Amino acid sequence: LKTVANVALPLAGDYRLLPFSSTFVLAGVVIYAYAITSFRLFSLQSALDQFRLFPIAYKVALSIAAVAVTSFVLLQVPVVWWSFTDQTPDAWKRYLVFSVITALVPNLLLVALVIRTISRPLRRLTEAAVDVAGGAYGTQVELKSNDEVGLLAASFNEMSRKMAEDIERLRALNEHLVRAEKLAAAGALAAGVAHEVNNPLTGISAFAQLLLEDELSGEQRE
Repeated sequence: LKTVANVALPLAGDYRLLPFSSTFVLAGVVIYAYAITSFRLFSLQSALDQFRLFPIAYKVALSIAAVAVTSFVLLQVPVVWWSFTDQTPDAWKRYLVFSVITALVPNLLLVALVIRTISRPLRRLTEAAVDVAGGAYGTQVELKSNDEVGLLAASFNEMSRKMAEDIERLRALNEHLVRAEKLAAAGALAAGVAHEVNNPLTGISAFAQLLLEDELSGEQRE
């Protein structure tokens, strides 16, 4: 119906339905509401569950809906009313030009909302991830929200903290192993020195014991 009123009839030179074309969307709303209620496609509990699990998607959806409704009431309706007051052939041109211009304003507002909701937190997470990849283990992101980005930031902080703790634990274990290897090397060196010193001392001790015996002659003692 909107296509017929906005495109087909104006191309044929009939602009009578054009000021009322926006009301034709009500038929789609009624049909959609009937389908939802008849086929049980919607319930308040399911909507709340989805909002709890994926709130950022609903934030974006609500932002789009709010911007669309606001722009329709504040911009599109006045443009349509002003464009077709005189019912001249130029009314269609005025409607196209000013509807496009007025559509840019809410779209820019919507882009700003999406950037504030998604892009900025993701940029902070990206910068923190780059810092961790560069060796700054334990980097934390100060980002608290009840949506998916907030959950991602909390998980990233926990991962970074555990990574820093594991690396510190590995460093301490490595230092302990190095000390153990040094002690083992020192023990092996001491054992080798003791062995090398003990061999000649054993021979000296044996000859000393023989010298102490009276049975040896003078030549044997010499």
